[in-house]
Amino acid sequence: MMKAINNKPRERANHYQPKQPNTTVDTLLLDAGNLFLFLSGFLMLYTAYRDRKTLKGYNLPGTLLIVLAIGLALAYYAQQTYWLSFALTLPNYTYWLIVCTSILRRRLSHTTEA
Repeated sequence: MMKAINNKPRERANHYQPKQPNTTVDTLLLDAGNLFLFLSGFLMLYTAYRDRKTLKGYNLPGTLLIVLAIGLALAYYAQQTYWLSFALTLPNYTYWLIVCTSILRRRLSHTTEA
């Protein structure tokens, strides 16, 4: 006849694995690269502060894409708890936000003058 069906509840494997600390070679290389971006961000901010004419050569679509890309990278760093990379990316993000607002302000001032 038919075999009896085992109605015993199945034990589920514990799929939770604790998150590994973010000290691997990958994050060290990421942090090293972001350190260079951190330094370059301050140099770019200093240049833009000293001479605002340096902000004239950028185009809006490219600047918006850079702001979006860095913003998504910041969201990823926060999601993965890469707080050092997050902090090191902020000066670069600030610079590109300044460039974006400068372009938008210039475009809006030209449209209101006409």
